[in-house]
Parts: sequence; structure tokens; C-alpha cells
Amino acid sequence: MLRHHSLRTIATILVAALAFVTHAPRLLALDAAGSALLAQAEAQLRSLESNLQLARQTAGSGAAAITGTKAKLTRVRLDGAVALVPQVQARLDKLPAEDPAVAPVAARFAAARAGIQELDARLGGSAATTTPSTGAARLGYQQEEMLGNARFHLRELEGMATAVDSVASSLRADPDPTRHDIRTLDGAMATFERCRERIGQIRNHLDPLPADHPEVATVIRALEAATRTIDEASRIVGPAHARLSAALDTNAMADLDADMNRLAELSQMYADIMVFQTDRERAGSLVTDLPIAQAEHDRLVSSYRLLVDQKTPQGIRLDGISRAFRDRVEKFIAAADREKTTLPVAFERDLARVEQLGRQAVEERKPAFFNGGIPQHLGYAEEKARLLEILDPAAGADATARLAAVKEALESSREALRSAIIAANRLPDDVYKGPDRQAVIDRATTMWKRKQPEADVMTVRIPSSGWRREVLWRWSGSQWYKIDRSRMQLQLIVRHDETLALMRAINVWKDHLAGDEITATPLWEPHEGMEPMNFLPIDRVQ
Repeated sequence: MLRHHSLRTIATILVAALAFVTHAPRLLALDAAGSALLAQAEAQLRSLESNLQLARQTAGSGAAAITGTKAKLTRVRLDGAVALVPQVQARLDKLPAEDPAVAPVAARFAAARAGIQELDARLGGSAATTTPSTGAARLGYQQEEMLGNARFHLRELEGMATAVDSVASSLRADPDPTRHDIRTLDGAMATFERCRERIGQIRNHLDPLPADHPEVATVIRALEAATRTIDEASRIVGPAHARLSAALDTNAMADLDADMNRLAELSQMYADIMVFQTDRERAGSLVTDLPIAQAEHDRLVSSYRLLVDQKTPQGIRLDGISRAFRDRVEKFIAAADREKTTLPVAFERDLARVEQLGRQAVEERKPAFFNGGIPQHLGYAEEKARLLEILDPAAGADATARLAAVKEALESSREALRSAIIAANRLPDDVYKGPDRQAVIDRATTMWKRKQPEADVMTVRIPSSGWRREVLWRWSGSQWYKIDRSRMQLQLIVRHDETLALMRAINVWKDHLAGDEITATPLWEPHEGMEPMNFLPIDRVQ
């Protein structure tokens, strides 16, 4: 029994040894060159699977037929997978199918080919996924390298074709180029240029190769498909890009810079809400012009809406100016509403002060009040009444009527103290010493002598310490005009008779838009301004 068992064991060992000897060369080949061949096959299979996955994503799920642009793009990507079938097949044919390392790769390859056939059926059929016939001549080493380079550039070209076709699809859905981003269209146009370069490179690689070789023919078909996609996209994107570029050409917008600068300055005009306290005359003008300024803002934003929507540099600037304008106007309107509420109370306070000072001047024989406190508070009340007429016409009309009544009552008091008021008057301060002082005096004097040729100008006083500049836009007739000027007031002391002189207030303007030209306008005409406060005893001048 023991001997019989030993013989049977030896026989089993001999059979196993014989089997090892029989298969040893094949296993050894896989371990050496075969492993490298398998690695090549698997790398190409991964590329094939990647292209197939892209084609499936483009086609979408389901089994329905694929048509239109989607079909073209799916075919381009499927052909990329088909082109790799012969290469993977050729390498797997040289490897033992039953080898544990080869079998999983072969199974994946079979599944990928089935997927190609399934997708090809939805496209109407044309993909060749079989191994090239044994009659086809094998490509040489250099030819394989050139074909590989062509495939490399083809994959990049197909990606770019997908990108520009996506832009074209958006334009097909909405042909109006103004509703598309100029940067997207710019990018597409740049991509077309790169596509033309890649097509030339691919053709340079393919031209020396036999066009009837199955692998070469597959790449040629894929190149033609990608080229068709690119050409069709170019026919749609090119004209749209040209139209949008023309619409955004700021060189053709002659008024753009001037319009934006004007809107920025209109915005700045409404930035100071303290103007309701510091310069009520100006505040009234701003309130009056506000509806026109808002209409101008709306017109400009509408005119250049495309620049804003496309976020061009000029559009971004205009949008910023617009936002600032709207914010400032909103705050200005709120301040005007507050002023409308508080102004009547402030007006009443000034008017009461004027009446009090008028009574006190008469009762206490204080004529100086008519040269100081009374005209000062009267001026405050007058400017408030004028602003109130703009903010609230009904309340303003009532304030103006009450102001007129107070002035009439003051007139009799002032005349009763006329001589005393004149005796109390003093020469104004003389403060301004600027380099243009003499030019200002000459302009004012010349202007007054045209009105009163016989006038004897005894002296000139400039109480202001300097010019006060203002920059604003005014609407006149049917257009805007800009004002950029400085103003100052001086007093011409003109002989009235042998005992009295008259102080003639002259507003002087310097126009910065006309080379700083100086002009002068009187506060009163020669027959006006004869109030006691404007007279001086002549010995105060000499």
C-alpha cells in the first residue's frame, strides 16, 4: 500500500512538472515584454473608456435616436473611442487571454466595445470597432509616432470644438448678441484661431500617412467631424461677435466722456445736504433742477445700458457714477423734506426777531440796529421764504406776504431814524489783497460808469477775504450748460452830493471756463438802493 501510494504521488508531480514546462515560455513572456504590452493596452483602454464616457454624457441617457448638434458632438467623441479600438485589440491579441492579469483588461475592452456599438446604433451606425483586416499594412514606428501626435492634438481640438459649439448653441437659443457676454464671445473667437492652428498641425501629422489605413482613416473622420463643428459654430459666433463689438465700440460714442463727466458733476452737486443751511439760494436752485437732473441720469444710463450690462471699463465707471448719484439724490430729497418741515418755524423765529429789533430801535433810539441786526435777520427771513416757496409753494407764498408786511412796517420806523442811521454808518472793511485786486476794481468801476457816466468813485472796499467758487450744471431751453465760476462782492463808494456818499454793492464774477474772464453786475441800478443803510457822511470817506 505504501509503495503504491508513493508511485501515485510521483506520477502527480511528474504531470504538474510537465504542465509547467508546457506553459513556462508564455508565462515568462508576460512577465517580461508581456507586462509592458499589457500596460500599453490598459493605458489605451483608459483613454478609450474616457472618450466613450464623454460621448455617453453628450448623448444623454435612454435609447432614443440622437439628432442635430448633439449627434454631431456625440459622433466626434465616439470616434475618439473607436480610433483606439484597433490599438487595444492588437496588443491584447499578443497576450494570453487566460492569464489572470490579462483577463480583466480583456473583459473591460469587450464591455467598452459593446458600449460603442450601443451608442453607434443610436447615432444610426457607422462606427467600425472591429480589428483591422490582416491585409492592412502595419504602420512603421515613425508612422505610429506621427499618428499618436495627431491623436494628441485631435483630443485638444475636440475639446475646443465642444467649447465653441456650446457658445454657438447659446446663440441659437437667443440670437440677440447684446444678451450675451462679450468676454464669452471674445474667448470663442480666440478659440477659433487656436482651432485653425491645431487643424494645421493635425494635417501635417496625417498627410504623410496612408489615408486608407483603418486607424488613420478613423482619425481623419474625427478631424473632419470636429472641423465641421468648428466651422458651423464660427458661422454663428463670428457675426454675433462683430455686431456686439460694434455696439460696444466707445470710439463711436462721441459724447460718452462728456456725458459721464456731466453726470459725475451732477452727482457732486447733490452731495452736500448742508446746503439747506449754508446756502439756501443754491439749495433752491438744486431743488428746482432736481427733476431735470434725474431725467438726465435716466437718459444717460439708458443710452449706455449695454456698456453697464457688459461690465466694460466705461460701463463699470458709469454704473459707479449712477449709484453715487442715486444715493446722493435720495439723501438730498430726505434733507429737503426735513427742511420743508422745519423751515416755517425758523422763518417765524427770524421774523419775530426783526419785529423785536424794529420796535427796540425806535423805542430806544438805536439807529445802528438798522445797519446790523435788522438787515441781518431780515436777510435770513427772506432767504428762508424764497426756499420755502420752492419746497412748499402755499407756505412760501404766505411767508412772503407776511415778510412784505413787516418790511412795510419797518419802512416808517427807518425813515423816522434816517438821519441817525446815516450818521451811524461806517465804511466797510477792506480785506482782499489778491494779485487780481486791481483788475477786479477796474472791472467794477468801468461797469458802473457805463451805467452812471458822471459818477465820482471815491474809493473801493472789498470785505471778502477771497473768491468763492461754484461748479454746477444748469438746464436752459433744451440743453445743459456748465457753470464754473468764482464770485466776490465789493463796495464802490460813489459821491452822492456835497455831504453824502452812496455804497454801491457790486457782484464780481470770474468765469473759469472763459480764461478767468472777470465780469461785474450791480446789486441795484443807479436809481435804486437809496435806503439809509447805504449812505455815508462824506467826511467818513475823505
